[in-house]
Amino acid sequence: LVAIGGVWLAYNVYVKGVIDHERAYEALKALHTTFKEQFFTEKLYHNVIAFSYLIYSRTLYTTFESLFIDRIVNSTYTIAQGLGSVLKLLQVGKINWYAAWISIGLAIIVLTLTTISIKGGF
Repeated sequence: LVAIGGVWLAYNVYVKGVIDHERAYEALKALHTTFKEQFFTEKLYHNVIAFSYLIYSRTLYTTFESLFIDRIVNSTYTIAQGLGSVLKLLQVGKINWYAAWISIGLAIIVLTLTTISIKGGF
C-alpha cells in the first residue's frame, strides 16, 4: 500500500502536475531536512556521546596512566636495579660461595619446618 501510494503521489506531482513540487519542497523543507539528517542522531552522537567519551578518556589517561601506571613501571625498574646491585655482590664466581648459600638456605628451610612441626602447625 505504501509503494502504491508513492507511485500515485509521484504520478500526480510529476506527470499531472497537480502539486507543484518546488512549492511543496519549500513548504516541507524542515521535514525533509529532518529525515535527510536521520533525525540528527549522528550529530547528537558525535557532539554529546562521543565528545564526552573523548574528554573522559583523555582525563583518565592524564591522571591515571601518566601519574599512576608510569610511576609503578619506573619504580619497578628502580627496585630491580637496586636489587640487582645487591645480589651482584653475592655472585662472585666461586663454587664454594654458591655451596655456602645453598647450605644456609637449606638450613633456614629445615629450621622453619622443624619449628612449625614442634609447635603443632602441621
